[in-house]
Amino acid sequence: MGRLVCCLFLIVGSLFMSGVKSFTSLNNSATGYTFVVFEDSHYDTDSWFDARKLCRTDVSPFADLAEITDESDVTTVANLLSSSGASNPAYWLGIHNLEVPPSARFTASLQTGQLLTFDKWDSGRPKSDADRCGTVKINDNKWRDEECHPGSKFYGVLCRLPMQPSPIDSNTGCPPTMVPFEGKCYDFHILSGAGVNFTTARSTCEGLPGGRMVVPTSTMQEFVTRYAFLSGVLNFWLGVTDQEVDSEFKGVYGEALDNPKWEASFWGGRDGEVDCIFFVTNGGEWLDDDCYTGLHGILCVVDPLVYAASTPGQFSPSAVSSAALATVTPSVDCKEIRRLLINQEPSFCPLICWAVCLSVCLSVHVATTR
Repeated sequence: MGRLVCCLFLIVGSLFMSGVKSFTSLNNSATGYTFVVFEDSHYDTDSWFDARKLCRTDVSPFADLAEITDESDVTTVANLLSSSGASNPAYWLGIHNLEVPPSARFTASLQTGQLLTFDKWDSGRPKSDADRCGTVKINDNKWRDEECHPGSKFYGVLCRLPMQPSPIDSNTGCPPTMVPFEGKCYDFHILSGAGVNFTTARSTCEGLPGGRMVVPTSTMQEFVTRYAFLSGVLNFWLGVTDQEVDSEFKGVYGEALDNPKWEASFWGGRDGEVDCIFFVTNGGEWLDDDCYTGLHGILCVVDPLVYAASTPGQFSPSAVSSAALATVTPSVDCKEIRRLLINQEPSFCPLICWAVCLSVCLSVHVATTR
């Protein structure tokens, strides 16, 4: 009897929690994207980089800060912000001038670096006096450029993701969560918490189909540094160690180093210790750290042909929905279900929460009373 009462309490609690929405969404079928806004001011942030992390970790791996590409996007975002419970007067956008010295040249894509072909700048914007990132105001839908880093004003978080996520981008051959460069796909993991040690970073990369750690070449250095900086992660491990000969560094797959970018104070590693190399995203300099206790970000490179052949349909909407229903436990709340089913209308979530909780509770009750 006690278990049944507990189950009923769980159902009622789930229905109550499902009414507390962390974010809400609106589709734009004209562009094929869903826009998502965090409604709770708890998520407002003074860091453009932290806003990116929230889109990736709390909404979907396919999400990123919103890019507004035409008037239909403007209308969709305006309707979403005006109808949601969001209260901040302005929201971070996925546009910035971080790829070049401070200038008024803003890029429109966080993956391809393409220049803006559509804009809604406010009068006198953008400026060219510092590193700046875009925001959109609720009252008139105009864009302003603001300081990207912590210490500025707090803005809300506005994300965007494809309505029908595809496992492979037909234009690049890469998963949409990775960045293409010279025929390969680069995965700059955006971590929600602390970094990982070298062993974990290596196993994560090699666990991807066609995946390896990155050993930068001279032609790759600028690209890697640029997109690592955009990720907001402070440091990333490289696939470089002195595990074979003390203080003689080379790639973990046997590569000789091509014009390594050592930090000026680097003195060759610790005598008698195995050192692993990481790089600082703000500048790209290489430094050494303990392979087991050092904690840094994960950067992987993937062969797109191997990845595509090994992961057919992995991220199809039906597969994600099936996985959500198949792995739900009583501890999974409505926020997680909504994250997995983000393309559904927000009102769909209470029904899902109720059905899942009822199904789980009844199965537990029946199993324990047999």
